[in-house]
Amino acid sequence: MKIFYTVLSLFLVLIVTTPLFAQNNNVGIGTTTPNSTAILDVTSTTKGVLVPRLTTVQRTAISQPAQGLLVYDTDLECFYYYNTATNAWVSLCQAGPAGATGAPGPSGANGATGPSGADGVTGPAGANGVPGASGANGSNGSTGATGPTGPIGPGGAGSLGPTGVTGPQGATGATGPSGVAGVAGITGAAGATGIQGPTGATAPGSYNTAFTYNAGSGALSITDGGGTLTTNIAPMRASVCGTTDITTTSSTYAAMAGTTLTFTPNKSVVYINASAAGYNDVTKRVPSYVGVRIYNVTSASVVAGAGSISNCMFNTGGNQYTTTSWNVCLSTPMTVTPGVPVTIRLDWQVTWADALAGSCFCNATSDPESQRCITVYE
Repeated sequence: MKIFYTVLSLFLVLIVTTPLFAQNNNVGIGTTTPNSTAILDVTSTTKGVLVPRLTTVQRTAISQPAQGLLVYDTDLECFYYYNTATNAWVSLCQAGPAGATGAPGPSGANGATGPSGADGVTGPAGANGVPGASGANGSNGSTGATGPTGPIGPGGAGSLGPTGVTGPQGATGATGPSGVAGVAGITGAAGATGIQGPTGATAPGSYNTAFTYNAGSGALSITDGGGTLTTNIAPMRASVCGTTDITTTSSTYAAMAGTTLTFTPNKSVVYINASAAGYNDVTKRVPSYVGVRIYNVTSASVVAGAGSISNCMFNTGGNQYTTTSWNVCLSTPMTVTPGVPVTIRLDWQVTWADALAGSCFCNATSDPESQRCITVYE
């Protein structure tokens, strides 16, 4: 009903420029006979009614929307009306609550069964025909004579010759005697251990050297007998990880809290590794994808991006639920200016197959499988 009030307001605006036909205190557009039950009757077979079209940002920026205000959201591709009781926009793409079931109507009376028709008279059976006479059996023909056996050709089976006599086995020769084993030699006694010589003196100018490197400050210290030498070496890597629970419903990229990293490069090309993981917890809906990208805050440009999603459905209490875990890993080079600080961060977004908003989580505190980090290498 709220939608109808809003549509009625739009139609009244059209009255200024559209031919109207009034009858019985109602108005018709495109008809001279508006329906008597309608205050406004729009009739056409080639055109429709067009309501204001706004992006999500434009729609939510309307100040103090009227009760029942109707717009079409071009980002979410859905009609929305405003409910002042809840101070919220209501999507018409979501099914409303089911109405109460009406009372069953009275059962109709059963009609009377008509009388059965009389059975027809069965006609008499026809007489059987006379069987025909059987024909006489023919006589069996005579068996032909067996032909003579042909002669055996050349190379036929001849008689086997006699087996030759086996010759006698020769006598085995006698085994020769074994040789005498040699006598083992006597092992000589071990010689006495020599006396260890004295330790030589340390040569002048010889020192033990110790190296110490502080990865945080980049300080390298070299210590020996002559003293300590300290020099600074710029760190070769920088990293940051988000440690809080965060949530997004944005279908456009937004910053991931705790992943902004500022570093000063030593070379003209650095290598960035990034990873993020989390989950979506929704009812009867499946996300299209979760997207993560590396964003150069200094130059306001996208360095690299990737999307990932995996779905796991289960049923409980007759309802279907979806817990969707996701993870993304990406690595990319980035061109920089040595000695000039650069700031980068991770952005993320979530989109849904039904184009309705939903929550995406990266809970680094409460969920041990959720994480988000950036690491820079040179």
